[in-house]
Formats: sequence, structure tokens, C-alpha cells
Amino acid sequence: MKLIHNPGSSADIYHTESCNTKSAKLNRASYEMNYERSAAPLGSEKAEEVIEGAPRDVRIKLDVTAVSADMPVETAITNRRSQKDFSRDALPMPHLAKVLYLANGARPSSPDASSNAGASSSYGSGSNFNFPSAGGLASTQIDVFVLNVAGVEPGIYRFDRRTHDLVLKKKGNFSTWLKEFGILQIEFGDAGAVLILSCDMARLAEKYSIRAYRLGFMDAGHVSENIYLAAHALDLCVCATAGFIDSEINSALGFDGLDQCALLALGIGLANEA
Repeated sequence: MKLIHNPGSSADIYHTESCNTKSAKLNRASYEMNYERSAAPLGSEKAEEVIEGAPRDVRIKLDVTAVSADMPVETAITNRRSQKDFSRDALPMPHLAKVLYLANGARPSSPDASSNAGASSSYGSGSNFNFPSAGGLASTQIDVFVLNVAGVEPGIYRFDRRTHDLVLKKKGNFSTWLKEFGILQIEFGDAGAVLILSCDMARLAEKYSIRAYRLGFMDAGHVSENIYLAAHALDLCVCATAGFIDSEINSALGFDGLDQCALLALGIGLANEA
């Protein structure tokens, strides 16, 4: 089976223009220009990420050690599946915290630090995260539509991967909005939370130019798989979709859709046992 190519289409042009060439690789000076010292600090944001427009005093500290996701990795991989028959019961906050941490969190800077999740200074002093990323730039972020999570007021939050906080961006119950405007799939409005994976394309492009788009999608894929495996290990229901309305989701999250853009949505919650 072959794709139908439209001469001059933006997709075809992008794919061609973003290919590495042998001549560029052989030209050491050209190859190394994207690895200058100026690119090194891109993955080293401050311990507490600045969320534009967010109330600076509304941070919910997550305990990422309250529950364990210790299922054997082979069992998690061979049994994980997409489910969107969500229960109306609230998603426990410790379960959401564990999924966010395993999917997109910073690791403790020392082995002893893992026993003290409340000390934010123990995390994120280096670039050690629970997910691989192009150039170590950690381009993928997670924003959370909290719909029905025990102990958390509904609203839009950013997961601060270094301090393991939920940072409030907007208050409100977005369940109906997600069903009718954001995702247009009614099941996602019934989830405990909807996780939006976004990419800092500008950060990647600083180092990789147009090839950043390929790498951004791969980075988000790594984080998405972590979410699936962690959710299955915690007996949670999870389903990913790229079928959202980009302009609606990007606008709600304060993204311009280019330098920062939403790539994937994942509904997560307790499974409906009925």
C-alpha cells in the first residue's frame, strides 16, 4: 500500500525538508552547530516552573509515594489496553499523582531523597526524568483537566514535573466543554481527569530546526506509553485520542499552537465495573 502524494503539499514538503542528509552529517561543523553551548540550558528550567496567568499561590503538593505501581513490566505491557468506560466514582489523588510522576516527573537527585517526597529541593536539580526525550530537552509537558479527582477542585492545572505540584491555571468544571467543544467525545467528559500532552516546539527547534516536529511527536509518545503502563499497573482506565479540536484545546491552555501546542489527550479514571 502506498500513500497518495499531492505534489507541493505541505506534508510532503515538510517530510522532505526535515530529513537528515549524509552531506550534513559528514560536515562536522554543520552537524555540530546545533550542539553549541547556547543550546545546553534549554532543558534546565527553574525548579518551580512559571505558569503565565496562573494564581501563584495555588499549588497542590502531590505525594508521589502514597501508592505503588509495582506490576512486572512484562505484565503491564502485554495486558495494557485502551478503555474509556469510566466510572462516576472520583479518581483518587494518589493514583493521579503516581501516574503523573512516572509519566513525566523528575527523579530524586539522590537515592535517599525518594523517601521524602515533600522536600521539593530533592527533585529536579539535574536533568533526570522518568522519560526519554530528544537531546534531553524534556519537551513534553502535561496539563490536566481535573474533572472528578478526590480532594482536588475542578479546573485546569499544569503538572510541575520538578516539584511534583499541580499548578492551577483556570478554575471551573470543564466536563461539558470537553464533550461539546474540546474533544467532542462524550466519554472523555466522564473521566476523572483528561491529560493533555503538549510540546515545546520552540525549545526543540532551537537545537534541531525543522526536524523538531518529528522529535516532538516521539517525545510525546514516550510519555503517553508511560501513562498507559502506570495506569494499568494501578488498575485504572485510560484512553488516548488525537481527535480533539486543536484551536479549542490550545486556546484553553494558553498555547499559540506553534511554539507550544497540544499533541495528545488521554482520559484517565477508575474503570466502570458495571
